[in-house]
Amino acid sequence: PMFRTWAAQRLARFNNEAAYDAIEAALKAPDVRVRRAGCDAISSYTNWGRRHSQVIPREVVSARFVPHLEKMLADPEAAWWEIDGALWALEYALPDDIRRNMPTIRKYAVHDEWYLRESAYWAVVGLQEEIRSDEFLFLADMFIHSRAVFERSSFDGGINSLLRANT
Repeated sequence: PMFRTWAAQRLARFNNEAAYDAIEAALKAPDVRVRRAGCDAISSYTNWGRRHSQVIPREVVSARFVPHLEKMLADPEAAWWEIDGALWALEYALPDDIRRNMPTIRKYAVHDEWYLRESAYWAVVGLQEEIRSDEFLFLADMFIHSRAVFERSSFDGGINSLLRANT
């Protein structure tokens, strides 16, 4: 999985139409591992690192990739690992696209698996300077109810990121 993650991150750094075409093809692949790599290209996910810098412009993420992410998120047979990747990638979409997916984000925000709660949390953090008070309070509530140590540590970074973006 790490080789796919590294390859996806390198592909995203090209930040051109050919790279976007390859990422879009990955998101449509029949193999869940390839679809997850496409998500990782969008989010620059590094497995255990958090708050990744935006490589692909939000406008491109929304226009080219959000429809594929939404398809993953709507699939009741999708692997949790795929859902996790789609939520991480959604963080880098335009705020309207993140908000449109709030019902799904809320569903995973209370999931039994901490890593799905974490990726749901970060999808909302993607609102950054456009976050509304009700959305910030939603994240605060997730933080208050968090009991997983790694999740809680990640949530700290999300709150700090939002505070920096809104000061």
